[in-house]
Formats: sequence, structure tokens, C-alpha cells
Amino acid sequence: MLTSNVCLFNYCIQRNRSISSQLSMELVEMMQCLKPLRLLGLTSTNDEDDGCISHIEELYLNEFRHALQNTPYEVLSQAYLDGMECDVIITEVKSTPTSCDCDSTNSYHSTQTIVANIEIDGPHHKQPKKLQYTELRDEYFRQHHGVSVRRVDVSRGDGSKKHHVAETVLGILKELKLI
Repeated sequence: MLTSNVCLFNYCIQRNRSISSQLSMELVEMMQCLKPLRLLGLTSTNDEDDGCISHIEELYLNEFRHALQNTPYEVLSQAYLDGMECDVIITEVKSTPTSCDCDSTNSYHSTQTIVANIEIDGPHHKQPKKLQYTELRDEYFRQHHGVSVRRVDVSRGDGSKKHHVAETVLGILKELKLI
């Protein structure tokens, strides 16, 4: 939580430029201290909430996984990016060759690039403060990580119907040009 607050606060301040230079320097120093954590990438939330996801999030997660099977994409749930939890993350898995000095054959290792963050939003996301937070958070992800954020509003009541979930997922994947 501290990581996410520092990242968002620093980003907000950079946009508005309405703080003292002393505080600005302290925030930059904190951001530098967070850099090693950021290099760790995505971490599971299992230690905080036993990995529990809502029924609706699970429906969407399974549909994304089904739609992207046999593709270079991997679908993760409840992952963190700069200390902020993401409901569904889509990463592109790329294999890159690395040369091995010992016998001049190539070996491969895989790297992941975050392509998209899909947020499953219930009724609490319509509260004014939550809307401000999510807007700032989404903008931060786009600007600092190039991550496309899509929000699915499930507060209407049809968000958990299987056919609606499948249609929504396919629409998002087509919009992101992943299928």
C-alpha cells in the first residue's frame, strides 16, 4: 500500500508541480528506494488475502485464459504493479536467445511484458473518491508502464452471465488486438 501511495502521490505532484522542492526531493529519493521492489515485477497477493477472488472475477479470469490459450499471452490474477493490485493482468511471453559460451549453442529464456490490466468494477467503483483514484491509477499505468487498462462494469447485474462475460472478454481482446 505504501508503494502505491508513494507512486501515485509522486505522479500527481509531478503533474501539478505544487509542492516544495524539499518534499519533491524526498519523494524522488523514496521512488529510488522503491526501484528494487519494482524490479521484482508481479507478486502474488496470497500472503495478504489467501488468494481469494470474487466469483465474478473468477468468471472473467477463466474466460480470458480460455480465449488466450495457445497464444503468446499469459493471464494472471491478483498481481501487483507498483504496489497496486490488478484484477487481471495479460502478459506477453517472449523467448529471447542468449548465447552460451560453453558450447556455442543457443539457449532461450523467457521474458514477460505486461500488455493489459483488466479491472472488474462493482458498484463501489462509482463513488466519487474511488473514481478519482482509479482514473489517476489508470493514467499512471499508461504513462509509466505503457499498460493498457480496461474496466468492466459489473454493477449492472448482467456482468456475471456466462454469455455476457464471453462477449465482453472477446470485445476487449479484439480492441487490444490480441486476437
